[in-house]
Order: sequence, then C-alpha cells, then structure tokens
Amino acid sequence: MRVVQNPLGTGPIFGSGGQRDGHQDRTQMQARIAIVDDHALFLDGVVGLLQDVPELGEVVPFLSGLDLLTALSQGAPFDLIVTDLTMKDLNGLALISALRSKAPGVPVLVLSASADTAMRANAESVGAVGFLHKSVGKAELVEALQLHLTEGQADKKSRPDDAVLAQPQLGPRQLSVLALLAEGASNREIADRLFISENTVKTHLKAIFRELDAHTRTAVVQRARELALI
Repeated sequence: MRVVQNPLGTGPIFGSGGQRDGHQDRTQMQARIAIVDDHALFLDGVVGLLQDVPELGEVVPFLSGLDLLTALSQGAPFDLIVTDLTMKDLNGLALISALRSKAPGVPVLVLSASADTAMRANAESVGAVGFLHKSVGKAELVEALQLHLTEGQADKKSRPDDAVLAQPQLGPRQLSVLALLAEGASNREIADRLFISENTVKTHLKAIFRELDAHTRTAVVQRARELALI
C-alpha cells in the first residue's frame, strides 16, 4: 500500500490505489475501509498492520466519528467501516446509528476493548454486523475484514425475483465451520479446531444462517445437507 493525503487533513490514507473517479463503477474499484478510533497510537498501529495486505485495498483512518460522517457527506465512498465504541466526540453506538442513513448498506464492524456483552448486543441492535476485541491478532483481524467486505459486496448485488434458490455463497472457512457444526461441535470446539476465536465463529455462523435462511443449528445443518454443502 502507498500513503496518500487524507482529504480532510485528519491523517494519512494508506492504500494501494490511485485517485478515484467518482463516476467509476464501484464494483471495479479496490475496496475502501474506514477505521475510526480516537486513540491515535492504536489507530496508527492497526493501519500499520494492514499496510502489507494489498487485497484489502485502501484503509482510511479517522480519529473521530464526526470526521467520518463529514467525509461521507462530501461523497467519500467506503465498502466497510470499522469503529471503536468508547470515543469522546461521538460514541460508537451513536455513530453506527447515524451510518444507517449516511451509509446505508455499508457493513459496520466493531473493534473494541470492551468485553461487555450488553454493549455488544446494543451495537448489533443498532446495526453492527460483527464485533472483534482489540486483543485479536493480525490474522484474525484480516480474516474478519475480508469476510465482511465479501458479505457487503454480496448484499449490494441484486437478487432474482423468481423462486429459484441460488447456491449460497459460503467461503472456505465458513464451509469448515458448517462441517463442524454438522458434527455437533460447540462454538468453543469449533474455535479450538480451527484456531480462531469464539467471536469469529459466531461471525461465521451469522453469515451461514443468513445465507441458508435458517434460524437454528438443526435447521441450518438440514438445509446444508439438502444443498449438498456437507
């Protein structure tokens, strides 16, 4: 990734792409990820970690949710937004709520030091698609970003109006989770066998349940067998 100047002047943009033409088709562009955190040292560290992952596209850091909202109001496009919850100018829950109108359809992932389950539930209730603890390693962070970028792009695609059911779009890791789920493994057992966290397992399961249009573990396994996924 190369470094270009943030147009708002609030920090650098780390990316491998050049200037964007606002009239270009978004599907032909590299992804753009906004990361919001009011701790500059942590923000710099995350952006630094992602510099050598060119497939993520451009990573744009913001020290304030208000700065992100300003960028969005000026037409800046993003494919994924990652935000902390506890911030001074605008807390994460308020930001996520605002993004429902400012950036409809753009997935929002929480990256927080909080382990409060109620706070996580609140974040999901206002629109967050996932939750990662700040203690995660680079590999797990990159995997979560790639997962939600893929899901966000899939959600933007038009779906057929007829009754023909398209084959669910599940990634390799999601298929592995699904196979272990069919064996009756718990979230902890799946996490241990795949060397990922339980939070990541839950994120994959949420995507699997949505893709298979099922609401229980038994129903999702049955549907997967009907579709010959396992």
